[in-house]
Amino acid sequence: MTIQALADMIHKGKSAVSKYENGQIIIDIVTLYDIAEVLGVHAEQLMYSKPPAKFTITSAKVPAFFRNLTQFYMFFFDGRNNTLNRSVIDVYSNEKWGLFTGISSRPLMPVALKALFTKIPLKETRELLQRLTISKDDIRLIKIYNMLTVTGHGDF
Repeated sequence: MTIQALADMIHKGKSAVSKYENGQIIIDIVTLYDIAEVLGVHAEQLMYSKPPAKFTITSAKVPAFFRNLTQFYMFFFDGRNNTLNRSVIDVYSNEKWGLFTGISSRPLMPVALKALFTKIPLKETRELLQRLTISKDDIRLIKIYNMLTVTGHGDF
């Protein structure tokens, strides 16, 4: 397939597709999905790169929970659609940390979430959903500290 043919199929200019190919500009997510559709593959296949060797976190500065882990699990409850969301997080470097905040698209507003990190996958139980739901006490702490704080320790 030529650059011009792909450009025509995704409704972009030939120069834009050439710049995507050469890494001169970044492909937006909609264009990535358009290209995947044209090529008959999943968008994830276009983003794949061989991951570096896993790195085990061992530094004494790292909280004890995360030491010697190459993988951990995160769970959070999305009250907009009443679903439990789960993620597996692979540890490739001790410098890859995230802040779980963002902008909601329905309605457009800042958001934060209450998340649970575990060393093992968990069963979806009523107790888990209840613990992940933001409580009145959580809201009280948010007002005091202007952030979500988790003070309790569970037996998960």
